[in-house]
Amino acid sequence: MIFPARFILGQEFGQVLNETTWTGGDAAMISDSQPARSERIRDLEAMLTVERCPSDHIDVLNEAAATLSSSDATKARQYATDALALAETEGHESGVASAHFALASALWNLGLFEGAILHANEALERFERLGDKSNLGRTHLLLGSVAIRRSDLVQAIGSTVEGLGLLEGCGDDHGAALAHNLLSVIYSEREQYEQALEHRLHSAEIHEREGDRYRLAVVRINIGNIYLCLEDLERAIDEYEKAVVVLQEDEPAGFPISSAYHNLGEICRLRGEPDKARSYFENARSLRHRTGNAAGVVFTTVALGELCTEQSDLAEAEVLLTDARDMSADLGLLKHERTATLGLSQLAEKRGDPARALELHKRATELQSRLSDQIQSRQVAEMQTRYETERKAREAELYQLRFVELEREVVRREQAERALIQSQKLESLGLMAGGVSHDFNNMLLCIFGYLDAARDVLDADHEAQSFLDLADQAGRRAADLARQMLAYAGRSRYVMEPRDISATIEECRQLLAGTAGNVDLDLALAGALPRIEADSAQIQHLVTNLVLNAVECGATTVRVATGQCELGEDEFRFREYTGDVLKRGSYVRLTVTDNGPGIEADVVSRIFDPFYSTKPDRRGLGLAAVLGITRSHKGGVSVGCDGDTQFEIVFPVLADDSSLITSAPTKSESDAGASIETEATILIIDDEPEIRTLVTMILERANFVVLAAGERKSGIDLYRDHVDDVSVVLLDLTMPGMSAIQTYRALCAIEPEVRVILTSGHDREQSLAEFPSDFPFIAKPYRANELRDFIRQVLSEPS
Repeated sequence: MIFPARFILGQEFGQVLNETTWTGGDAAMISDSQPARSERIRDLEAMLTVERCPSDHIDVLNEAAATLSSSDATKARQYATDALALAETEGHESGVASAHFALASALWNLGLFEGAILHANEALERFERLGDKSNLGRTHLLLGSVAIRRSDLVQAIGSTVEGLGLLEGCGDDHGAALAHNLLSVIYSEREQYEQALEHRLHSAEIHEREGDRYRLAVVRINIGNIYLCLEDLERAIDEYEKAVVVLQEDEPAGFPISSAYHNLGEICRLRGEPDKARSYFENARSLRHRTGNAAGVVFTTVALGELCTEQSDLAEAEVLLTDARDMSADLGLLKHERTATLGLSQLAEKRGDPARALELHKRATELQSRLSDQIQSRQVAEMQTRYETERKAREAELYQLRFVELEREVVRREQAERALIQSQKLESLGLMAGGVSHDFNNMLLCIFGYLDAARDVLDADHEAQSFLDLADQAGRRAADLARQMLAYAGRSRYVMEPRDISATIEECRQLLAGTAGNVDLDLALAGALPRIEADSAQIQHLVTNLVLNAVECGATTVRVATGQCELGEDEFRFREYTGDVLKRGSYVRLTVTDNGPGIEADVVSRIFDPFYSTKPDRRGLGLAAVLGITRSHKGGVSVGCDGDTQFEIVFPVLADDSSLITSAPTKSESDAGASIETEATILIIDDEPEIRTLVTMILERANFVVLAAGERKSGIDLYRDHVDDVSVVLLDLTMPGMSAIQTYRALCAIEPEVRVILTSGHDREQSLAEFPSDFPFIAKPYRANELRDFIRQVLSEPS
């Protein structure tokens, strides 16, 4: 599915139902354009003040109820209730049936689905007796819409297909178009876009045949939305542009046309047509201002700000994104405020202000947490309301066991929602940690490089050498901090292989003993455990952090134990912190238990957050790294704080060792050529000018000839001009524009035997996702001698 957050995908399926009204008891269609609907409502309400025969008055009440259903469901409900009472008094059977339908539609719009179902079923029975197949079919569509809202898509398809058959059988083309639209909504919900497109096209064919320009234009917008999901931008543009031509005449300030303008802007933005994109966005924003659609104004303003950022119009981008953020805050639109804040964070990063970027990113993360809490509270409240409604309606029929089962379902869903929120939180924080550590490593590369250069130009006994040593030590601590952040983000360097977890922990017994100090350490390691797919260094790092955490909390005894266990379906305790569902099956278990003071209830939910610590002198990355390593090994973690504190971590058992692919070992320096006799030319492609300057200096001092480019395209051109001279290309992986793999393919097109060394502030596993696992790679920050030796090693190998 393509960019669901950037485009406005689809429209409320309630519009499908709100096109139905009653004239003389028969279902008819009215225009869905806002001016036509408003004029019709005024006419109907005027007719209600005029004395007329009861049957006509009933029909007007029903039509008014149906017409108002989408805009004022409360008033529609009152009109339908009045119609029902009068129709029952007068014995007006078709009026009674239509009133039940109108009540069902109003209740549907109010979110009272149980009542909607009761009145819809009553309408079904009466339309069946009357032989009114058209309204019978439309009632089935209403029941299908209720099923969608209740997430029962199987029932939704069944009801809608039955309604479609009735409507086609009686020649109700407008009703059949409604049914096709509703089926398209259902299939879109199931992400079955080919089927969704088929039904939208059927609907468009009917509207075109009937000459219904407005409804055809709205359907074209929805067809364009489906083409977006199918990633067919050209067809999406064609459908939107055809719709806009009609909507500019029929409803120049309505929701459909402003949505079409916004989506056209996003498409032009993707296609690299910024001027057209800006024009469409400004049209959408202007329309939304005129119609008072504040949320839509914010949404489009953010898109305009992001477009200006991409075009390096940073001053206008800041104004737009700041306006969007402030409007969102005033309106309480947390989602839009978060998006605008993220845009400002990216803008600060582009301006070279990492501190401001990090501050804004933290604010965006806080907004995401508040938004998630808001969504969770609303969903829990909805579930509780539904539970109470069902309990009261069926109290005479159901046994207490049914109520218990419903309560359990509420708990299960609450747990699932908490796990989803945790997963989103981890993803957001992980992206931040990975991005910050990547930039951090780039800066450390410059720091280490110039430290090495300073050492080389100073005498060994120069008094500044001691200061350089201190700076080097601080840099190494900073590099360690970056590695811990990468561990939390799940992006550390891993060498995955079949491992016995007990043997892996036994190998670091002395390290654990040193970490424990005077604390009594008990290793209860089970033998003959099945193997897991793991990186031994990371597992040892995980255990060391847990032991250190226990020691720092004041424990006097710490017990590390291993064993085996079986997990059933969805054991929530192992996904509460990772957000990942573990499959049923065999797992190896690691537990670290201490007798410290325990963890307070209001603290336990935050212990894995990066930089959170109850001790002011700690960085708060130890447990964050534990969580990152656990997730990277597809495991789960549970924390027990009743009495002794216990961390229980499970890892899936490796079923087939032979299928495991491990990272290729890196050749040692002794394997590489000690030197390259012939002079070699190195081409550097890196967008950071400081790094290009530093690496050029390092390599030229090693007697290499150096060429440098700050953009991928210029680097490719430079290689083409010097293809006979260049021996190795040093290519940075994370640069704007072309991807690294595209750049490599372009270089291969010039010279198939080109030698390329990849480099990045991220580690190997994340960086080489599109390259072979043994592709030459050096992670930043590297030292000057490491880079020189690695290049010589690559040059010494046969091409």
